Amino acid sequence: MPLVVVTRGPEITDERIKPLLDHLRQIVAEELTVPGTDGELNANEIEVRVQETRSLDQNVPHIAITIWANEYPKRLANLDERRRRIAQRVRDLIPDVDGNLWILLQPGSFEEWKAKTSSN
Repeated sequence: MPLVVVTRGPEITDERIKPLLDHLRQIVAEELTVPGTDGELNANEIEVRVQETRSLDQNVPHIAITIWANEYPKRLANLDERRRRIAQRVRDLIPDVDGNLWILLQPGSFEEWKAKTSSN
């Protein structure tokens, strides 16, 4: 399950970022999927968190996107091309802003659980 963190500056309002957030999970799933492996993705497997820059942050763009995902040889083999496609799709959705994109591939392990509910 890739984790995407979107950091936005104060000039990027909720309304301005909404088109990006409406499509970002699908974009990441499509561009990082590795069909036929454990790296095959769908949008429901992508977690997106949004945070704001703070007064002590330095040298930050309007939008900074960091994606953490498991490393698979086929994902790593053409990572620059995958990054370029994601970045272009982001620029298409939120043009005229400064931004950057990091894709960080690494070994990882993920587990998810749901809260127990009482049946009273």
